[in-house]
Amino acid sequence: MNKLDTYSRGRDRGLFFSDVELTKKQERQIKDIEDLSSNELNSLQDSLLNAANEAEENGREYSPFECLAHEINECPNAEGLWEAFSDGISMGIKKGFKSRFPEVFCGTKRRAKRTD
Repeated sequence: MNKLDTYSRGRDRGLFFSDVELTKKQERQIKDIEDLSSNELNSLQDSLLNAANEAEENGREYSPFECLAHEINECPNAEGLWEAFSDGISMGIKKGFKSRFPEVFCGTKRRAKRTD
């Protein structure tokens, strides 16, 4: 196992968890994206990222992840592999959200209102 393979596995895992279920508030904010201030947009981004990260962490309690964890831990460079895996998860979640919610994560279709 190498860092690129581990990063790719993390990215795929992050993409999977970017399909997190939205709260009613998040759905409403995305629908009314044009009316959000910069602070509200940042808060929405943070809430989406937090929900996906929490879902990913909860998913570590199941067998497929435990097999991967064992495989990583058996490698002499496990610390670097865990770092690559975490980086991949973060990138996968962001990539998934950019695809799923471009108006929130790519700045398309809107310009945030000024907060001052």
